[in-house]
Amino acid sequence: MVLSFHDTLDFQISTALGMVWFGLFWFVTIRVPLITGWRFDNNDYYALSFSLLQFSHFSYQQDRFSPPSSTSSKHSYARKRSIP
Repeated sequence: MVLSFHDTLDFQISTALGMVWFGLFWFVTIRVPLITGWRFDNNDYYALSFSLLQFSHFSYQQDRFSPPSSTSSKHSYARKRSIP
């Protein structure tokens, strides 16, 4: 199976978004408590990690698989779905 340009671009974008989310998660869970002296209890930690993972997965699924809305560009959607 040969990957098209759009498939590799989607992979690069999802990888970059994953790195951003991991950096944000690291900053919030490790750096902020070290700087401020504030500590998480387990409930805060699990709730934050679950919400970040859920939001990142949901936003990626919406971007990749949702049909075009009336405000989005139909040309890019048609170009991704065209048969060569």
